[in-house]
Parts: sequence; structure tokens; C-alpha cells
Amino acid sequence: TLPFQQRILRGDTQRDMGQPYTRSRYYHLYINGVYWGVYQSQERSEEEYAETYFGGDSADYDVIKRNSEEVSGDGVAWTALWNAYTAGFETDEAYYKVLGKNADGTANPAYPILVNEENLISYMLVAYYGGNFDAPISWWYEDDNDITIRNTGANNIWAIYNRTNPNGFIYFSHDSEHTLLAHLANDLPFPQIDASVDRTGPFLHPDLNDYRYNNPQSLHQKLTAHPEYRMVFADLVQKYFFNGGALTPSKSTARFNARRDELASAIIAESARWGDAKQEDNEPPRTKDDNWLPVINDINARFFPTRTAVVLEQFRERGWYPELSGVRFQINAVNQHGGEIAPGDLLGITHTNDAGTVYYTLDGSDPRLPIFVDPANGPQGEVAPGAVEYTGTVPLSGTTRVKARVLHEGQWSALTEAVYAPADAQNSLRITEIMYHPADAPAGNPEAEFVELQNTGSSPINLAGVRFVNGINFEFPAMELPAGAYVLVVANEVAFAEFYGDGFNIAGVYSGRLDNAGDRVELVDAIGNPIHGFRYEDNWHDLTDGAGYSLTFIDPSLDPLVDWSIATNWLPSSLSGGTPGAGDSGTTPEASAIVINEVLAHSDNEEPDWIELHNTSNTAVNISGWFLSDDELALQKYEFPEGSIVAAGGFLVVTEDDDF
Repeated sequence: TLPFQQRILRGDTQRDMGQPYTRSRYYHLYINGVYWGVYQSQERSEEEYAETYFGGDSADYDVIKRNSEEVSGDGVAWTALWNAYTAGFETDEAYYKVLGKNADGTANPAYPILVNEENLISYMLVAYYGGNFDAPISWWYEDDNDITIRNTGANNIWAIYNRTNPNGFIYFSHDSEHTLLAHLANDLPFPQIDASVDRTGPFLHPDLNDYRYNNPQSLHQKLTAHPEYRMVFADLVQKYFFNGGALTPSKSTARFNARRDELASAIIAESARWGDAKQEDNEPPRTKDDNWLPVINDINARFFPTRTAVVLEQFRERGWYPELSGVRFQINAVNQHGGEIAPGDLLGITHTNDAGTVYYTLDGSDPRLPIFVDPANGPQGEVAPGAVEYTGTVPLSGTTRVKARVLHEGQWSALTEAVYAPADAQNSLRITEIMYHPADAPAGNPEAEFVELQNTGSSPINLAGVRFVNGINFEFPAMELPAGAYVLVVANEVAFAEFYGDGFNIAGVYSGRLDNAGDRVELVDAIGNPIHGFRYEDNWHDLTDGAGYSLTFIDPSLDPLVDWSIATNWLPSSLSGGTPGAGDSGTTPEASAIVINEVLAHSDNEEPDWIELHNTSNTAVNISGWFLSDDELALQKYEFPEGSIVAAGGFLVVTEDDDF
């Protein structure tokens, strides 16, 4: 059962690195009433997955698996990447082209983006850190003439590529049970099966030059020929290996033990079912206390505490991480890597190198310029124009993304970055409307999803770094939201504008889609503090489930972490299509308040047909966006325009000539 944790851990790690990942769950399985043990289900990173999480249509995506098998798509981009890999990346032209850029680093729309550096490097860090023997390059593949020569092929490859909106191949860790093998030193014939296991290679067997073994590890090895890629790699190592990053000992241990705790009781049933399945007659059954827990404890004791430092040194030996150490940040002379601040707090920057000058920025830009091999294409990683030499503490006010490096004798340290922010967004930013299931045309546009947020406080909020981390994915740019104002994030800006028009305060387009069947939505501030964490359901209101109305929240002053999950706190919007960017009472009138009072269906003179509506209630009813039809198969034939209000006890007449 340990492979259950190893397989799932790689996905959990990609998740914690902010990368796409496949989700997994554990189950007790019964077959015809007979208990069959603990089983694990896992999403498959195929085209339907891509449509669900990345948007668009499944037909937009290429999916590649091991042996360069095309699960879907045409494989053109995979072949182009292979050709680029074969040619190498020593020149600026070759390296920047797979990033969709010219040799001078400027974007070139004619060059499709084939490499998503952050995803590729994050994927490889998961493999290196875990000591994966079976992906992407596999120890089980051996030379045809000498079985002692290993790592000659690639395995467990899954990659997705969006042909319509290229952003590079996205790689998914898969089938990773051959990781964390410190406890197997005496059981398997692998070399170095302890916390010092080294899977960085480089592995260069000629068989890996076969197209069928096109794989992200070989690609990474080739890309390290370019100095800019090595710096990008080092920057991500700094992000994940230091300052509470996803691959630090504490974070890795916590992630592993969360799955341990999930299985702790279930493993007893698994032992009762299968504990003696592979034991000899004279051997006792395998149990939780005698077999499972000792392995768990061994990994916790011997792998996680030292693994980060071990792999970091392996990277240094390969030349993938500089000798210069990165910087540390302080607030008011106390170490603090990001987090909450008060206006006027003082930022300090320190480092442990014997020499070097610190350069920093406060606007989110890099203190260094990109590196070019050929000086004709650009500088050699010089100090960026906006960078400031650090000479003393710096006062902070508002949300600030700090980036800093050490420069010594032409060599840069890896990038250290952190976000500092006051608690404004956590205290005052609220989700007020969700259009999760728009109506189909002509009453709506299925692509016109949106989420509306409001600053419910009395002061402006800087939204920089505020982000959706579940349900949809979106990070707000640096923008100020005035007190009482609304802002939208949308699924498709073109579709939204076609249906709603222009003039809305739209922060941007999110990735992923709100699930029509209900979804969990999570919003955090710039430093990761939760603002919202709730689940909406499609059975709360029929009107919001494809009938054209949005969900609107009735009272933004309620508890954002509790009350947004309560169905009775949400109502359908007062208008069909919702009220994006504006307040909404959420008081959708009861249909029974409006009745058809009189109909002229036929006239022998020239008078047109007409229909009279009557408001039987004692309050005015806004029927803008309501529909009138004489065909039960086409209920949206006539839509009442904006401003269609029936006064209390009043009447409204629509005519054949003027209205329908």
C-alpha cells in the first residue's frame, strides 16, 4: 500500500507547486459484497481533463504518452519539439524560439510556444527530489548488449499541449511508486538507495535519441546548455527549496503525513484482506504496526530531513544552481519571508556570501536582464534598469512583491521573491455574484461565465496577488479597487462582451471553468491568507442552473469562510443574465405575481394582436429579461427589454406590431 502514497504524493507536490496535477482518491472496494481492499482512483491527463481544467474544447489539445504515442491531436508540436531538441539549444535563436521568442527575447507570434519553462522545471524537480527511478528516464530500460547499462529509455510520460492557444507542453507526474526509496536499501538491486540517491544524470545513452523516447528529462538536459535556462532553473529551485517552499523538509513531511493520516485506519482493513497474500506459510501476515508504520517512520526519519540539501548539492555539481547563495528578507529586523505587514514596516535584505552586491525591485520585475550567448542579441545578464542597489532598510506600504539577487564578479545568485501585504483584501474583498451556468443561445452564451467581487470596505484595496486557487485559476494584476466598487473576472472576454456589451471593470480572463454541477471556490489574498472557501451547488436554485440567472449573495457582511457555503444566503439574480458589475437585491419576483390578464389573438379589423400582463402584487415588478412565448418547445421567443417594469397592481401591454 505504500505505492498509494508515493503515486499520490507526486500529484500533491505538483499541486503545492502551483502546477496542474491529476487528483486522486482512496476507496474501500467491495465486489458482490466481498471486501476487496483499499483502492485508488486517479484522473487521467487526457483531452477531456484539459477541457475541464484549461478551458476551450477537447479537440484543441494534443495528448502524448510514453513512446511518443499520440492519445489525441496531430502530434505536430511534439515532433517540432523533438526536432528542436535534436538540434540543441546552445544558441539564442534555438533557445528562445521554443519559448515563442526571437533571438533577442522579444515575442514572435509566428513561433508557437513549445516549452513552458516553469512547468517543465517544476516537473523535473518533483522527479529529482523524489529520486524517481521510473520516470521520465527509467532505470528499468537497459542496453541491448550490456544489461548493466541502465537508463536507456523513457517511461510514464504524459503531456498536454493546446494547439489553439499554445503555452508549451504541460507535463504530469504519473505512476511514481518508485520514489522515496530510502527504506528499500536491502530489498532492491538499485544503486544508492538512500537519501543521497541521484537521478540528475545526465543520462545520454544513444537509445534516448530515438523519437519514441522523446521525454522531458532529456529535453531539460539539452536546455541546460543555455545560461538563461540554467538561471530560470536555479530561480525555481530557490523558490521551492527555501523559505517554506514546497520541497523544503517541513512541507514535504507534512504533505506525506497528510496522506499517512488519511490511510491510517483503512490500512488495518487492507492488512486483514491481503496481509498474508504474499507471505510464506511460516511467515506472519503483514500488518499496520509491524510493516506499514515502520516504513512510514523510516522515510520520515531518513529521507525528508536531508533530501532538500542533498538534491541542492547535486544541482550545484551539475552547474544548475550557482555557488552564490540567495538573499533573506526581514521585516523590522526579524526574518520574515512574505506575509502581513503594516504600513511603514521596514524591509531588510541580508545574505551569507563573503562578498556581493544586492539588487532589488518592488514592482515585481527581475533585478537582472536576461542572458544572451551572443552579445549582438542582448546583454549578458546585466543589472536591470529598474533595479535598486540595497544600502539600507526600505519602508513598505500596501501590497508589494519584492525580488532580489546578489551579484558578484558577473555572477548572479538565484532569485528570491516574496509578497508582503496588509490585510485589506482579507477583510473587505467579497465574492458577490457567480454566473456558473449561463443559458444557451439566444437567451445567453455558455462561454459568458463570470465571477463578480466587491470591495465592501471604506478604503481602496490593491488587488495585486489576490488569486483564485480552486474552482477557477486567476491572479489579479496590480490594480486598485475603490471602496464599494465591483470587479469581474470572466471565462471568455469576447463572449462576455458580445452578450453584455462594453464598459465593465474586468480584471482579466481566468483559466478553468466553473462546474455546472457545483464546485468549490477558493480565493486567497496576496500572501495566501484565505478570503473565501465555499462550495456552491446546482440544486440551490433552478433559475441559476442554465436558465439564465446568476447566483447573488444576499449579505456581504457575513462570515466569508462560513456563510458563503449556505444555500439560503444565495438567491437568483433579479434579472436574466445577472447583474455583473452592479449591486443586485437578489429579489427575483415570484412568477405568480405576474399573470396574463387578457389576450387579443385575432381581429377582423387592422388592430394588431396583443397580450396584457397584470401585476397582482402590491410592489412593482421588474420583468426585464423575462420571456414570452406561444411555443412550449421555444420558450424564449420574446425577451422583455431592459426597463420593463409593471407597477404595483398595474398592467403592461405588448403588441404584435411593436414587440413580438
